[in-house]
Amino acid sequence: MSFTLATRPLCAGTYLDANFCQRVLLDAYADRSRYVAPSYGFSLAQVAFHARRAWWLDTAQHVLVAFVVGIGALRSPLAIVLAGGVLMHWHVALMFGKIGGAVARYFREGPSIDRLSDIGLRLRLAFIALLVTWTVMTVSAVASLGYGSVASIWDDKPVAGSVTTTLLEAFADLSMVALVVVLFAAARQALLGNMLRAGEVSDRQLNRRMRHIAIEERSPVTYYADFGHSSAAARS
Repeated sequence: MSFTLATRPLCAGTYLDANFCQRVLLDAYADRSRYVAPSYGFSLAQVAFHARRAWWLDTAQHVLVAFVVGIGALRSPLAIVLAGGVLMHWHVALMFGKIGGAVARYFREGPSIDRLSDIGLRLRLAFIALLVTWTVMTVSAVASLGYGSVASIWDDKPVAGSVTTTLLEAFADLSMVALVVVLFAAARQALLGNMLRAGEVSDRQLNRRMRHIAIEERSPVTYYADFGHSSAAARS
């Protein structure tokens, strides 16, 4: 069975927008204290099915990235610190890029107190993130080097080889994390393409909660609750 015009983009959105996927799971799938409202033009059960699948995919990606980082930390803590610093600086650079876009809109669309306050808040958050990144990198680097490694700096032993090795290990750690992200992005795209080709899943593929959602959203009766101290049922 093919998707409706509204169900297709909603299901696709669960793979593309993590915040939307989380809202579907928390506000509809996991919240069993409320009756599901009628769904006009789309199937909430189908959206919940793909949101749950997208959540499992994201969870597996996070676990595998954590495993790669853990292995790298055991091999070379300093290399992990350098790799993490690169990622954090990239994140801060993206924050400053968004701030630049907000400033451009401010001058293009005209002055606004709300926009100016938002730009100021973003700037403060970006500088705080940058300061925290530098602090964590410094403390972690000193802790990972250890007293013996710091003391060896004052010796006459060459350190170029160890520095080169650490940089190569940091590059390898970044490459492994990037590879994991790319592989899961490919898997996400494959699931998305398969979803668009196959259409709606059958009721057999839905678990008990999803089937319950399907029944509630198709019900001719809507239950309204928590209005003061009364509850009522209104037939639609």
